[in-house]
Amino acid sequence: MTGAALGMICVVANYDDRAAVFVEAMVIGYIGKLASLYPPIQYAGRQFMNTWFVVCLDLTIATTDSKKEMVIAAAWRVGLTTCGILYCTIISGMLFPDFASDQMRLRSAHAISRAGHGVKCAVDQLVVSRTSNEDNIEIEDLREQFGSDVFQDLQTVMSCQSDAAAEIAVFGRTMLLSDMSTRVFKN
Repeated sequence: MTGAALGMICVVANYDDRAAVFVEAMVIGYIGKLASLYPPIQYAGRQFMNTWFVVCLDLTIATTDSKKEMVIAAAWRVGLTTCGILYCTIISGMLFPDFASDQMRLRSAHAISRAGHGVKCAVDQLVVSRTSNEDNIEIEDLREQFGSDVFQDLQTVMSCQSDAAAEIAVFGRTMLLSDMSTRVFKN
């Protein structure tokens, strides 16, 4: 909601100055991106930018609106954005409060299982090659595929991280999230 409040200030201050709105958009984008790089507020940084752009949208497309019309339109967008945030928070808390954190937990388990299977296959081949009396034992070199699989699994786990962080921040104290999902995220 900070982005929406700042957007209202920008609408009131610069309702007819497109150059100022452009500069403000650059500053807001920079601040939001900088905030999104800090893990505890990563999701909030992105939403800060999004809500500012939603509120200030009329400044970039309206050419004949008066200041009063722009402020009223921006106030409507702030109100509807607030209602949307509350609606989504309540519905997601009731229907699927731990979707991203649960996905992160499942993907982490899959990644660990896949990595363990790759190591097991390599060790089995090593044991067979060392204990066998045959000279021409065929050994498959799966290092490239194994490395690719491990990094792909790591990428899928990390893709859930920011959404899981938001879920844990919002629903973590409400007992809606499983303890296992919270522990997987923290580790």
